[in-house]
Amino acid sequence: MRKKVSIINLSTICMFICAILISKVFYKVFEYSPDDPISAINGRIIFTITGAITGAIVGLILAFIIHIFFKP
Repeated sequence: MRKKVSIINLSTICMFICAILISKVFYKVFEYSPDDPISAINGRIIFTITGAITGAIVGLILAFIIHIFFKP
């Protein structure tokens, strides 16, 4: 019999949680000039996307470390 493969597992949960947390941190950290509101919006969007990607990578590494120590 084939084993059912689920999309939601430890890796995806860690990736989503880390991506959300780190993207919020990147969003809050971004500094901009008050004279240029357009670049502030674009900069925050780019910084948030960068934070989400970085968070997903960190979450994947964290899930791998957890998997090494707590193998099923």
